[in-house]
Amino acid sequence: MSEIAGRLERLLTGLTHQYWVHASSGAFAAPGADMPEFVAEIAALVDRVVDEDAGRLFAPYTPGRPSDVWVHPTTIEQSIFPLETPSDAVELMSEVASVNLVWSTTVMDRDVARETAAEIVAALGTEATWWTNRESGWVNGLTPVTFDLLVAGTNGTHFALLLQVGDD
Repeated sequence: MSEIAGRLERLLTGLTHQYWVHASSGAFAAPGADMPEFVAEIAALVDRVVDEDAGRLFAPYTPGRPSDVWVHPTTIEQSIFPLETPSDAVELMSEVASVNLVWSTTVMDRDVARETAAEIVAALGTEATWWTNRESGWVNGLTPVTFDLLVAGTNGTHFALLLQVGDD
């Protein structure tokens, strides 16, 4: 594991929550990865969350395993939008980590989340692009539950993904 990949993993772990906030990070198989490889990593995280991490949330909606429509790369690519600035990524990532989307309760200290998010953004560097499934106040769902919010970044060599899921 590269130094950057290890750092991203440690930092993202600090933003996760056992039930709501999930993360993934790493290095692509080859440098210069583009959207298909990035979307595949997002799909893998969503798939893992649906199957393992948050399975209890999905059970009422999807008896057995949910349809692959939730993790189909085309669906994901059409559901994410670029963030304008690295600062936008920091703020949204700190929100994902610190505020429960369903109940608006505090999951972790917002300032700590913001500091960690800033380190994640810095680790990917100024050339990184950042994406989310939130645009203009609405969210394109990536999972079968009512609430989900993704922040995803890549510099073409490494990626960092943070996803909160929840239901009322």
